[in-house]
Amino acid sequence: MKALSPHAVSSVFLEDSSPATVSSLCKGTGPKKIAIKTCPFPACLQRCGRPQELERHIRKHLPRCMFCDQPKCNWTGSRRYALMNHFKKKHACVPIPGQDFEKFIIYDAKRLVKQLLNEEISVERAMSRARSAFCDRAVQLGKLGSWRK
Repeated sequence: MKALSPHAVSSVFLEDSSPATVSSLCKGTGPKKIAIKTCPFPACLQRCGRPQELERHIRKHLPRCMFCDQPKCNWTGSRRYALMNHFKKKHACVPIPGQDFEKFIIYDAKRLVKQLLNEEISVERAMSRARSAFCDRAVQLGKLGSWRK
């Protein structure tokens, strides 16, 4: 069996086993094709079917892109619901952030992942940009030594 290169994004199509009829094809309910793609990071062979799953997986490789703005708090994360849960558990006396999450964002991870998947930038360049933004924000907030990836 031929081994896949960890750098290549492979696409494999799987067909649904349900029989297709003329009416089901017209309605768009016939056999479905799912593209399974491999993570572009070296040494990671994670395979995902939906693009959203692959994007979420790739964000795990990048430095965290959100932080808690409370004094003496070193929490960092990559999902909005995790920030909300952090505020509920650790800062119960502080109002939970509303819809304005911009002040908690270190860098735009979604944009960086899209560029990586569209092959606009390399994995090394994506990691470099994410680390640079993370360190810049840590220095700006005076939390450089306390934040970890």
